[in-house]
Amino acid sequence: MAETKYNTAEAAIHLDRYLTAKQFVTGKHVLDIACGEGYGSKLMKDWGAASVVGVDISSEALQIANQMFAEEGITFLQHTAEELPFESQSFDVIVSYETVEHLDHPEKFLEELARLKKADGVVIISCPNDQYYADNEESFNNPFHKRRFSWFDFKDLAEARLGSDESWYFGFGLRGFSTLPLSSLRLPESAEQLPKSMTDMFSYTLPKVTAMLPAERYLNYWNACYFIGIWGPDASELEACAAMFPEEVYIPSEEKYKLYRAFRIQQHENEIFKLQNRLSDANKEMKAVLIEKERTSNLLKISELDQQHLWTEVSRLKAEESRLKAEESRLKAEVSQLKKEMNQLKEGKAVRILFGFWRVRDKVLRRK
Repeated sequence: MAETKYNTAEAAIHLDRYLTAKQFVTGKHVLDIACGEGYGSKLMKDWGAASVVGVDISSEALQIANQMFAEEGITFLQHTAEELPFESQSFDVIVSYETVEHLDHPEKFLEELARLKKADGVVIISCPNDQYYADNEESFNNPFHKRRFSWFDFKDLAEARLGSDESWYFGFGLRGFSTLPLSSLRLPESAEQLPKSMTDMFSYTLPKVTAMLPAERYLNYWNACYFIGIWGPDASELEACAAMFPEEVYIPSEEKYKLYRAFRIQQHENEIFKLQNRLSDANKEMKAVLIEKERTSNLLKISELDQQHLWTEVSRLKAEESRLKAEESRLKAEVSQLKKEMNQLKEGKAVRILFGFWRVRDKVLRRK
């Protein structure tokens, strides 16, 4: 089912059967027999079941179930339906849809359900109305069904093992009308948004306002698609449930489709024209940005050259500063040496004699 292409009718009939269990599973320990790939087990857990054990005989189906839906509170087990490995009175709710017709010993299967159900538990089972689809054995071509049940056959077999405190329900197709919001509609070109596989069944919604009208035809066990029996408290309080899908009332003519396609083509051409204009504007903006980028790049290169020149000048000035400081230190040392030598000369005998001579000379000169 996981790899199966989405089929609206199959999804609806599968979901509708499990909807019969929705009001019973909240907070309950549930057994789902013939669970297949686990879609129903996942639904019941999402609807509030405390735990769900899915049982099926197919290892391939359970491998997919474990890959897709195994989580806390959901476990899957490979086993036959006629003998189940659980203690008596282990489950609050037991569901098994479209199982009894596949079994060699359906009576053993039903006895197991009676054994495993708690005293106040609920059992929900269904059976297809194969006689509605084919008038005789020769025209019936489902090789997986071991036996075709009428409602009376199924009722007698089930009541003999599960008791007569049941309520019976019947599955029918639906027709009508639905008012849908614009957000839920799809155009033909948005095919990627359409459901692809049966996992899209989980995208169902629950409409808040639905009215069920009486039908113009007789509806009863002879023309039902399937039969559902429910044993347990409040079994008779199940309201009508439905899994529906919208569809066209009639298929438009090819001419109308041609007009629609021409209209959509014109819309696409208008969109393309707008996009081309936007692309042209974007190209102009991009060219301006590239010119500015080139200018900025050139300015950056000039700035880098100026920076290199300035660093070279800084290095030269630092070297000149170091040279001048060395020269200053040399001159200070030379001045200090000259002062020392001058002091030594002042204190020497020759200087004193010279100074005395200068004083005598000055006196003689003044007398003249």
